[in-house]
Amino acid sequence: MTYFPKRSQLVVTHVMPDGHVSLYLPTTDLATFLTPIGAIIWEFCDGTQTAAEIVPLLLKVIPIEDHQLAKVEVDMVLKQLTEKGFLLPELC
Repeated sequence: MTYFPKRSQLVVTHVMPDGHVSLYLPTTDLATFLTPIGAIIWEFCDGTQTAAEIVPLLLKVIPIEDHQLAKVEVDMVLKQLTEKGFLLPELC
């Protein structure tokens, strides 16, 4: 099975002027904050691409020289947001 991360439609998103993003999930009363890179990863979570496909998309936007570092960052953000319920576990 392949994981296609998708944002929960219940999440309230607030973009801050410095590029950070706050996420709030009213059903669980959980909130979290994303760095600007985490916010970009969040935007790619529309359920149409896998985590592996998000990495090259991120690299097009952010000049990260180490491809492995980008993969680790994407995996970490997706894992945390999925565990907290901000991302839906879409499997195909």
